Amino acid sequence: MTDSHQQWRAVSFGPSVLIAEAVDRRFKLDLVVNEKRAFSAALYNLTVLRGIEYRQIEGKDELALIGSDYDLGICFGFGVIFDADTIGRFNRGIWNIHAGKLPEYRSRHPIGWALLENQRDITVTIHTIDSRIDRGQLLSELTLPVSVEDNETTLTERVEQVAAQGLIDQGIDAYLSGSAKPIGEGRYLPSLQGKWDSVDPAQVESVFLFGLIRSKMRYGGVEVAGKRYTQCDFVNRDAEDHYRDGDLFMCKDGIEVSLR
Repeated sequence: MTDSHQQWRAVSFGPSVLIAEAVDRRFKLDLVVNEKRAFSAALYNLTVLRGIEYRQIEGKDELALIGSDYDLGICFGFGVIFDADTIGRFNRGIWNIHAGKLPEYRSRHPIGWALLENQRDITVTIHTIDSRIDRGQLLSELTLPVSVEDNETTLTERVEQVAAQGLIDQGIDAYLSGSAKPIGEGRYLPSLQGKWDSVDPAQVESVFLFGLIRSKMRYGGVEVAGKRYTQCDFVNRDAEDHYRDGDLFMCKDGIEVSLR
């Protein structure tokens, strides 16, 4: 990896202070852009301490206010879609840190879908952005194992850590060496926002319900019979005392679960 990238004027998009710090260590971070709804006091503290400009936006139209004298944008957890005009104003484009294998997990909620599909691992991807969702050029990727105790929050934190610790460096190497590869069309999975917020256990498989609650935990859980739950366990009748704090439901596949 050469030293030339250290003078690239960069913009960090999104609420992650860990990613912003990683960008600041590798490039010349001049601007942090975050959505108002995702305000992070720690992120704002970083910008004040480092003398970095901070801009808070509410929608796509405000991206037009960003200047055209930047080299690179790094995006993670940023909910605003970039148009071709915005992307074109960055000399080296905008790179996205995506918490899913591409192109198989093109989605706004790749971790949630991986949990719903009972995947044993997830792949963190860094790719260049074009006007299509989760396409562009693949710069680097790394696979992480998924523990039975993981959920949307814990996996997001691990994605941030591996991206900040070395995956960005691999992306820089690929960009400078010209070894980036085009991302195919694959499949695009719909947003989970507002989807399956309320379910009847008798109408769904137990493994699906287990994954659904893991994917919705950080958003307040799933409503079942008028009550919200953030924890799901499969019931072992030989250890009934363990489930006294939960509400028991029978799923479509005949497997009983305890919800809390």
